Amino acid sequence: MQVLQKTSQYLSLVKFSHTVFALPFAAIGFSLAISQNGLPVFWPLAIKVLVCMITARNAAMAFNRWY
Repeated sequence: MQVLQKTSQYLSLVKFSHTVFALPFAAIGFSLAISQNGLPVFWPLAIKVLVCMITARNAAMAFNRWY
């Protein structure tokens, strides 16, 4: 119960819809980097890039509103 309450408090600090809006830009950046270097698409790396982008963006928004 306490974990759910803390998660709810954290999510109230961030706008997850803004993160969802930024996902295509991260995907475009990843695909451009792959195509410019002539590398094959490595799907586990693509998923890690998207997870890291979501985590970093949500953490940054939460830290900005923590005060």
